[in-house]
Amino acid sequence: KVQGFDGIADYLNVSVDALHKTFGDYNEAAKAGHDAFNRTVFPAGHWPVEEDEEFLVGFIVPVIHYTMGGIAIDPDAHVLSESDEQPIPGLYAIGEASGGVHGDNRLAGNSLLECTVFGRHVGLTLPVAQSQQSPLVAEAGSAADVPGMTEAAASTKPESGVPVISAEELSKHKTREQRTWVALYGQVYDLTDYIDEHPGGPEAVTDVAGIDGTEHFAAVHNREMLESMGFEPIGPLAG
Repeated sequence: KVQGFDGIADYLNVSVDALHKTFGDYNEAAKAGHDAFNRTVFPAGHWPVEEDEEFLVGFIVPVIHYTMGGIAIDPDAHVLSESDEQPIPGLYAIGEASGGVHGDNRLAGNSLLECTVFGRHVGLTLPVAQSQQSPLVAEAGSAADVPGMTEAAASTKPESGVPVISAEELSKHKTREQRTWVALYGQVYDLTDYIDEHPGGPEAVTDVAGIDGTEHFAAVHNREMLESMGFEPIGPLAG
């Protein structure tokens, strides 16, 4: 807090004459309703600036609040080629890296559009080649074909040949040695071979091993994602 133009000059180490010129130009522009930079808004009460009034002086530095991006995308978030504006195969951009969703002015809600909406859309529609996936589970068949399935559980399979997994049987499969099973949306999956591949770490699988993990899974994923990743259930969880 400083007093008058003299206080500003001392604090900022500038000349009083330069301050007279700067604030004089501002007062004249405010009176005319426009300045040399095409500014037309001068709030009442903020001018005229008087030489002997009290000032609060500080240094302002730029910070990155939001990156507008600039990579052109189509409605499916494919990156568009600069040369012909056609989608580049296999290349996507979402979030602050992408551009073109703002129009003439960025609104705060556009951040959700860039990140959440496009992120979810790409997650649901991104093609995943089967050849790149690990063999997550055996094809559903007879209970005897399922690794780790006990004989007691095998005897409960229906005529279709697809075993129905009891909660007791599910609870026996919590480790890699026992095979790691998780129930999701009424189906039981063997996720043993996916533990080390999960982007969120092995705990994302092991924390719900041997139980119904639907609520845990649905908090950050959805059923469509589960199906799109190529997981095949061992069989339904017994009601």
